[in-house]
Amino acid sequence: MLADVVYYLIFAAYILLTLRLERPAFEPDVTAAQVQMSAVRVGGILLVMGVLHGLNLLLIPVLGRVFSLNRRLSPATALAPSQHEAVGSDASRDPSGRMRA
Repeated sequence: MLADVVYYLIFAAYILLTLRLERPAFEPDVTAAQVQMSAVRVGGILLVMGVLHGLNLLLIPVLGRVFSLNRRLSPATALAPSQHEAVGSDASRDPSGRMRA
């Protein structure tokens, strides 16, 4: 949901930045300059969409990995090395490898 709002804001900003406010001279035929200006605007918005989509594809798995790593850390790995030796000794573990209470 939040990513959608960001996309909309960026697209709206791009459209407003490329908006022409002066009235163009009326020409009965379409000129190459008009076609080029329209192509640049469409190409620019497609470029912005592609870059944002690429960043999204790269960042979401990285962020998911970082946040899931936080859950997988056991209390024994969060201790300092001197405390880790005392807590992590084999005498304090049951046969299944879990820490005894």
